[in-house]
Amino acid sequence: MKKVKSYCRNCMAACGLELEVEHNRIVKVRGDSEHPTSQGYLCIKGRASIDHQNGEDRLRCTTQRSADGSCQSMELDKVYDQIAEKLSALIERYGPRSIGLYYGTGTNQNPINHALVKSWLNTTIGSPNLFSSITIDQSAKWVTAGRLGYFATGKHTGKSCEVALLVGTNPVVSHMGAPACPFPAKRNPLSHIREYRKEGVTKLIVIDPRLTETAQNADLHLQIKPGEDAVVFAAMIHEIFRNGWEDRHFLDRFAVSVDRLKDMVSGITPAIAANRAGIEPGLIEQATKMFAKARSASAFSGTGPNMSPYSNLAEHLIETLNVVCGGYRRTGDKITNTGMLFGAAATEEKVIPPTRAWEKTAQCLSGNTGKINGEFPTALLPGEITSDSKERIRALIVVGGNPVGALGQPGSTLEAFKNLEVLVSLDIRETETTAISDYVIATKAPYERYDFTGLGDMHSLQPFAQYTQPIVEPSSGLIDDWEFFWEISRRMKRQLVLKRPAIGLPDELQPDGIKLDMVNKPSTIEIIAKLCELGGRVHFDDLKKHSSGLYDDKFEPVTIKAAVQDDGCRMDVCPEDICTEFRNYFYEKTEPDYQYLLVCRRRIETMNSAYVNAQKTRTRFPQQPVHMHPADIKREDLTIGELVEIRSEVGNIVAQLHGDDSLKRGVISTFHMANITQSQTAAERGVNHLVSLEEVLEPINFMPRQSSIPVNVYRIL
Repeated sequence: MKKVKSYCRNCMAACGLELEVEHNRIVKVRGDSEHPTSQGYLCIKGRASIDHQNGEDRLRCTTQRSADGSCQSMELDKVYDQIAEKLSALIERYGPRSIGLYYGTGTNQNPINHALVKSWLNTTIGSPNLFSSITIDQSAKWVTAGRLGYFATGKHTGKSCEVALLVGTNPVVSHMGAPACPFPAKRNPLSHIREYRKEGVTKLIVIDPRLTETAQNADLHLQIKPGEDAVVFAAMIHEIFRNGWEDRHFLDRFAVSVDRLKDMVSGITPAIAANRAGIEPGLIEQATKMFAKARSASAFSGTGPNMSPYSNLAEHLIETLNVVCGGYRRTGDKITNTGMLFGAAATEEKVIPPTRAWEKTAQCLSGNTGKINGEFPTALLPGEITSDSKERIRALIVVGGNPVGALGQPGSTLEAFKNLEVLVSLDIRETETTAISDYVIATKAPYERYDFTGLGDMHSLQPFAQYTQPIVEPSSGLIDDWEFFWEISRRMKRQLVLKRPAIGLPDELQPDGIKLDMVNKPSTIEIIAKLCELGGRVHFDDLKKHSSGLYDDKFEPVTIKAAVQDDGCRMDVCPEDICTEFRNYFYEKTEPDYQYLLVCRRRIETMNSAYVNAQKTRTRFPQQPVHMHPADIKREDLTIGELVEIRSEVGNIVAQLHGDDSLKRGVISTFHMANITQSQTAAERGVNHLVSLEEVLEPINFMPRQSSIPVNVYRIL
């Protein structure tokens, strides 16, 4: 038995781990008490990672699918040869746009691979067809940055945030999305909230249809009707202007179209908004005053408003509230982390102006939009495959994700994917996408690879970075994801360029990077060392010396400086299309045929579809649960524990009924991802079976309605 240290790869928190290994198998995992940030804390998902490593549908070899649908193991070199030959032939005949790539959450926790996949597609291949899980759940944030712009110094974090407003996010469970509970964790996110409130440092406002674990610890909770975030924030902005609480100096210097914004919200009083949102008007007035009168306040949103209808509008108004109140780190404020590896937090007041890139970049074949932060909307991926254009996607590489299982209307998505001439999946486990792939490349799990915290550089309050070696030896034939792209590029006689990992930064805006040797294959360690050279202030040799991570406790906070001169850059708080969207939203007709709105919730035991097949998860949740207010259960004459059918306009699922008085009346809630299997029975389906990819799509990012879904609930006879 040996004990080794590493860190968790579930989320950007990267909590420290101590693992016990016996006979090349991890037998126990606990929090690392010596870890300088998490200090021994580890959530249930971190503990579940042992199941992810040891079993839960692990792929152990690379396979090829035959014409009759059967799969057979195949040597990697032969797979590389075949795929490279097929991709080259498609490019020769149809052009580079015939190649597409989708990356999922697995890649977002794999900085080496993240650094290469976008570079491979855009630079090596020259295709614009990049898709990811980010445009499935939070692309409204990218749209807002493109229309509004953003303030480079960022929002208030930690104890510098006097009032934090959280919208549709539950960081006590997700560990993400809140300035009141950032890492260093010092136990867990909930302890941060309680500590800050006890010290009188931070007040917490939560807007959510459910009394979430975070909302239970808030100073004020607005339990609004799902999908009505926009009207609540319009009323808050109206109230701020009416009372003269806006930060006039900030608006005059850094914003435009302020008068148009005032006109748009002029009639949206707290009473009107409260009536539509199903809450008391006094709550909106109270929240507005608390936020606007604070010395430092920032609003943050999660997947709740981003997966609901009119998500682009809601997200824009949430961020506009920050602009109206100057809710950013300003002159004299301190930045306690400028990044150990790649972070580049601005230390001078500056606006990054709106780009509206989707109007200027390559356009989709199946929708009137272009690239958003360097990516096409994933909801349009099936249409990009089935388009009658010569440039349609004919080969798709899927890395660490499951688009067939994640997208709405999975039946039609599945049919679209069958039009591909080549479908390649790189993953550590079986998914609905690997089940139909022509080639499945089995890759190493997190505890089987060299890795470092290259994507979570700015998540800590102080500079921190960690490097880890493999904890167990992988089975023969498993590869690091990045190796696939090097091997394919070499065979296609194309150059692969290593760039910094950066979520949301288009490849074309990245610095030039480092050209990799395409004759002598580099090692993973060499790639990590090269990445450290691309912009970090820590040398790889120093990083290797600290098994529990390198924490710069002597770092002196940097004071933000005022902008030296006016560069003319402004945030556009109310562009014309926002006015149009607001009118469409405000005068939208109700949907009387449906009695309930279904919202998604996170399951603390799982990360998206990861761990859903772990034995512990299946034991606790043998059946997909649906949560409903007890009064609604009584009204429908249903019984807790029975199976019910949930039916939307496009599909149905079956779930076991649970009582939950934390929900607003008229709202039901379930997990977005069910127990993923290849079966298509209603009892094993997730919320994606209730989601349409054809109706109620957002402009610009074509976001489907994945939460606040109108449904009815029926007893199964």
